Amino acid sequence: FGKAKTAAEQLLDVAHKKTIPCCIFALDVDPNFIYIQANQSGLLDLRRFLAKGYVNFTHFIQQATFLVPADEVPALLRTTISNIYLSTDWVRVIRGTYGGDVAFLVGVESEENLTVKIACVPRLGGRGSPRKLMDMEDVVGEPDVYIKDRKEYMRGLHLYVVKIQNLKPLVSPPLIDLMPFLESKAGKVITKDIAARLLQADDRVKIIAGDFVGLRGIIVDRNGPAITVDRGDGVPESGRYIIAMATQAEKFFEQGDTVKVFWGRLRMVEGIVVTYNEADEMVTFFNKVENLTVWREFIVRHSPAISHRKKLSKGTNNSSAITFRKGPELNTPLGKRVMILDNMHWKGYTATIKDWAAPNRAGVNQVLVELDANHAKVYVTVDEAIFLNGYSLSGRNRGTEKFFRDLQKEIRDPNPPPRREPTPPPVTFEDEIEEIEGSSWNPKAPDPVARPIADWLFHPNVAARMSEYQISLQFTYATYENGVLL
Repeated sequence: FGKAKTAAEQLLDVAHKKTIPCCIFALDVDPNFIYIQANQSGLLDLRRFLAKGYVNFTHFIQQATFLVPADEVPALLRTTISNIYLSTDWVRVIRGTYGGDVAFLVGVESEENLTVKIACVPRLGGRGSPRKLMDMEDVVGEPDVYIKDRKEYMRGLHLYVVKIQNLKPLVSPPLIDLMPFLESKAGKVITKDIAARLLQADDRVKIIAGDFVGLRGIIVDRNGPAITVDRGDGVPESGRYIIAMATQAEKFFEQGDTVKVFWGRLRMVEGIVVTYNEADEMVTFFNKVENLTVWREFIVRHSPAISHRKKLSKGTNNSSAITFRKGPELNTPLGKRVMILDNMHWKGYTATIKDWAAPNRAGVNQVLVELDANHAKVYVTVDEAIFLNGYSLSGRNRGTEKFFRDLQKEIRDPNPPPRREPTPPPVTFEDEIEEIEGSSWNPKAPDPVARPIADWLFHPNVAARMSEYQISLQFTYATYENGVLL
């Protein structure tokens, strides 16, 4: 974007000197082009001033919009074509044999003729992608490139020379179009770029570059090319969450992870990881029948659908059966009930979400919650606030059996304590009042509050309601004699 902005400013100065009414600008969301806008009065002057652009582009706005032609920015064209034209290596062919296909920019073929070499998924008769040419065993060569029928191939991808005016850059190509490139394993650059695009929340990763090399964790959030990684509960809060680029991480699996295949002949097969060979990037998992081995880029960590409905026998009370499902809480979390986990001070407390809050020092998003116990308002992270369906605010499934067992204990309506007899009124005694065994001033007396009553009083729901009232007790020195207050 910096090069495009500088070139736009230089061209605007030239246009002002030639007194051509126009507006020249560059967009940070599309840094591959420089746009020139003009009204109808300056249209003829622009056509005389501008040569034919090297990319045919549809009108960006209602008025005439042109791409800067090559002969107007010679200084910019002295650099590599791929640098001035493309900020990404992915393009879409807009005309020719592979018109409409996604391709990968391999390199510059000729700067004079403005041609580049691209890698495309070859076609058979102009239809579809040939699985025959995608077979690894048939395309191995030195160095993974061979020529067949005067056509050059690289591990099943056709290396095709095309003019740059027949290409359109793609910042975010559809993943479905990238999977044949990933399947071919044609070059580390292509494979690494696609693998980084496939990383998503809940993936376990290992950092392989940057300041956090060697660290492992689970992705909790992805914001464009940046990922936020949770290193786990055993790490201090100050260093638990790290932010890295997706290209600096790769998938990692541990024994016991539940995984699911999303591409290839074993698509939709689920299982539990048995071994992970980091050297050859292969994962072996058990699918309840046999051990299967799949390339790590074709599988993802998977949280299977969990039914937490308690199965009851006939004749029992069905009111205690609770079904938890993933609902729309993530879109409108305010006012929802949550249970707090992994928090040093409020672990196990139930609360209500009041508002979103600013991220903490580690950059992790927070929410403001109100505790049910004492109505205190505290800040917790989006991973510490767990909805009653077992999902966190960040979308992670934390619904373990222990979580729902503790949750059902917390949210169960408390049974009222046994009703005790009313306190009898004072009785007029003729004689001196004898000290009653077990009175409150006798240290050997049993607990004056019955255990069922104590359990009921200290239940979180009862304590939350009692905290709304203020109870005042006043003690005075007084004594009765013959039933009369002295």
